[in-house]
Parts: sequence; structure tokens; C-alpha cells
Amino acid sequence: MTRLCRFGWLPRSLALGALVTSLLTLGCGTGEYNSRLEGTVRNVGRRAAIEAYLGPGSSEAAPGTAVQLRMPTLFDGSAKSVAPAEPRAKIGAASIPDLVRVMERAIDDPAGKFSVCYVYFAAAQKEGKPQDVLQNELQRAIAAALPNAKWETAQLEKLSGGTASFPVLKASGPQPFDATQNGGANEQHEGQFELYLVPADKHWVLIGWRAPTAHASKYQFWDAVRASMATVEVGGGSAPAAPAAAPAGDPMAPGAAPAEAAANNPPGHSGPPGAVGGAVGLAPLNP
Repeated sequence: MTRLCRFGWLPRSLALGALVTSLLTLGCGTGEYNSRLEGTVRNVGRRAAIEAYLGPGSSEAAPGTAVQLRMPTLFDGSAKSVAPAEPRAKIGAASIPDLVRVMERAIDDPAGKFSVCYVYFAAAQKEGKPQDVLQNELQRAIAAALPNAKWETAQLEKLSGGTASFPVLKASGPQPFDATQNGGANEQHEGQFELYLVPADKHWVLIGWRAPTAHASKYQFWDAVRASMATVEVGGGSAPAAPAAAPAGDPMAPGAAPAEAAANNPPGHSGPPGAVGGAVGLAPLNP
């Protein structure tokens, strides 16, 4: 199967050949040439792996915020919207304030038992709400359901170039996942929750992700989340770095999943799955 890359219609082998030719034309010495070629090949392969997790095109995280990102392919046409006021939009007993949009997607675990994963979008007005105050409020709210909630800083290498960092509230532990609208049950599962804080012009934009641990592992859910967050753009430019005071804590066309991995995909999903029992996933986005 031909894989497309940043050279558009060229097969990857021809594209790499073009890169070799261009480096030779620059007249590099053998050592420098080999070093640059190896770096280019690593970068192309790594970007290809990340790109494969993402759907085409960007969407606005919350209306009027100018924060754009590309969604994981897992949240395709089979994903369902959940009204922010519904109980299913909560994280156990905890609610994300200023929630504007929630999506859920049915996924199965290695035993074939279905549950759901989520993405959450919220936007809080910056005026009258300092970042530290907001982060403390969010940590208290989520800790009501997941007591180990703690702020960290996520460092990401962006697909558009450069790096970005975001405060991220991480929590894990047993929590309810209501899959009754997706052919499953409302059950407690060991799971993980991450809430990223993206500073925009007039808003604090919150992008949250949640999934049961076993189900997430099968579908490389958290690799896909990192890939998606690496595409965040604010107002058409690169996302700003998280303030230092924040609490601690390019074949560039999407590729289809390998045919041999299709059995691990949920119905209607064509993106790269995570293989059962510890598949090879993305290289870490923060080296």
C-alpha cells in the first residue's frame, strides 16, 4: 500500500529519494550528510506515526475562542454528542465548569466488552478569573471524584513546528463510565482523566479526555490524545507556552490503519488501533 507524505502524491520511497538528492546538492560532507539524513528520516517517520492518529482538518474547541485542534480519528462519525447538563457529562460526581461540548465514543477492551471514552470542551472567561484561581477551583472539583488530581505541565512537540506547553490536570482511579447509550452498561472501571488548560485571547479553554484504562490501552487512546494536543493552535498561531508559575505538575496526509490491525478497531473506526497486550504505540511526544 502506497503511503503518502509531505511531498503530496509521491510514494514515501520517492520522497525520501528526493530528500537524499537535495542533501547531496547542498554539498554536505559525508558525516554531516549522514547525520542530517538520519535526522530527516527519523522526523518523517515520527510525524507519519503521529499524523496517522488524526482526522483531516481542524475544528474549534469552543465557539468564539479561536482555539483549533485536529481530533483523533477515534472520534469519527460514530462518536455521539452528550449534552453538558446530562449526568453522563460528569466525571463521577464532579462537573467541569463552563462546559460547552462533550463527545463519547464506544470502544471495547481486550475481552470485547464495550465501554466509552470521552472528550470535553469548556471555555471560561478570563476577565476576573486569574489562572491560579481557576486551576485551584478545577483541582478541587475533580478531586471530589478522583482525589489524586494534580496539575502538571505537558511539553509537546507541535506538528506545525516548535514546542508548546500546557498545564494539565491529571487524575486516575476507579470511576463510572456510562455506556448504556452505546450497547454497554454503566460500570466502574479503572480509568484516567486529563484536562488541558489552553490560554486564548479572552478565554481559558479547557480540553479534557477520559477513558477506561484497559480500553484506552487497546486503542492507544493516550497516544492519540498527545497527537491531537500537538495540533492545538490559538488564533491561527502556535499555542502559547504555559506560564512559569503554573502549578507543577510530516507525510502529512492521514494514513489508514494497517489491514492486519483492523480486527482491533471498533465498528466504523479506521484509525490506528492499539494492539491487545501492549502494542507498539507512538514514540513519546516529549522526548
